[in-house]
Amino acid sequence: MITAGKAERYIKLILFFACAIPMFFYIDGFISIGGFGFMYHYLYGMGIMLIAFIFFLKDPDVWYTLELLKDGAALALVYVLMVLWSFVIWSIQFEGQETIIKGIFENIYVLLAIGTAAACRLLFREKSVLYCCYAMSIGNLMIIIPIFMENPSQFITELINLVATFGDDTGPLMKSIEIHDLTFAFGIIFLYALIRKGLEGRIRILILSGIFSVTGLKRIAVAGIVLGYAIYEILLRIKKYKKYVYIMCGVIILASFAYLCAVHYGLYDFLELKGLNTKGRNLIYGHINTLFEINPVFMGNGLGFSSKSWDLPFYSKLFQDAYHNEFLKMYVEMGFCGYFVWIFLHLPFRVWYFIRVRGQACGLMYLATAIYCYITYATDNTYYYYYLNFAVFLIAFGGEEGHAYASDRKIKEKFKRLVYSKTASVSG
Repeated sequence: MITAGKAERYIKLILFFACAIPMFFYIDGFISIGGFGFMYHYLYGMGIMLIAFIFFLKDPDVWYTLELLKDGAALALVYVLMVLWSFVIWSIQFEGQETIIKGIFENIYVLLAIGTAAACRLLFREKSVLYCCYAMSIGNLMIIIPIFMENPSQFITELINLVATFGDDTGPLMKSIEIHDLTFAFGIIFLYALIRKGLEGRIRILILSGIFSVTGLKRIAVAGIVLGYAIYEILLRIKKYKKYVYIMCGVIILASFAYLCAVHYGLYDFLELKGLNTKGRNLIYGHINTLFEINPVFMGNGLGFSSKSWDLPFYSKLFQDAYHNEFLKMYVEMGFCGYFVWIFLHLPFRVWYFIRVRGQACGLMYLATAIYCYITYATDNTYYYYYLNFAVFLIAFGGEEGHAYASDRKIKEKFKRLVYSKTASVSG
């Protein structure tokens, strides 16, 4: 006999998968609402938020929700301040409406990813990673199966070649299932399960995320997993780890700035002269170098500027139409000072927050995922990837579940002491 509790759990799962699977399946496609285009996966994410809200009304867990809201505010801060700073730039430069809307909505979509990840945690707590991994896998499988059925033997041959050459030989069928956003998100989930030894469904998560990371194999993602895991394990074993954590953050910030300086002063031209095929990046960065300068007074061009910055010579368009360098993109848009504020709020501030609120393991977990993301930022356009950001936030909200929400208990204890003291004073 199905109890009321089991029935509610089944209903919750059915509603969740009804939204989550399409969210990971509809990579493209949008609906126009009030003149604005909303991608389907954003709307399905909003559906998950609605489901979480309905179940919260039925059985409100105020303490846990407040903790999620606090974490969400810490994660959202950088995006809100970026938009506010851009308003200053837009006003000074009399920016057009199209660019402003583009810049605002890019960050609204990231805020939706934060809300969706929080909703998943509210619905399923520690099991949310497992259920999301199921939904991601089913959605990706729905994309792969029709392509596999076109020519099964060729599909298998291309997959073997892809793995054997470590992503160097990518056939046409493999290219058609190469969904960068999902692949990078699976990499984050794999990294999390690799670190979290006691995670529920850990083996299943490792198998599924490993398989679908291979079908869209990205060498940069593998490098991110290896480096993120290694740094986590090393810092976890150091007694006075905080000093080294912040040194690591400082090194990453300086390295990112040094990298964009190198790009500005001809790194890719140098690599081309040495015989390395940069796939047109030297031409792209030759154009982008005219849009900014390495100078403390450079204030940036504002969010959304990159969408209109591709007035390139025709020969350049044959190679690339994107930065493939998120550090450079953020510098061009945010300016010299804005860049350092952005990366400070994105890395050391968040690491400090999770260490302070959740403890060592949670802070290091975020650092590991940040390192993974920063490696992809150097060569890909991943900063606004919805699925990648969703996976990062899903993990950030949970951290190390064994250590998570210690502050929740502290709040309850303070509240109890406050009530007790008030009651004692009244009775006295």
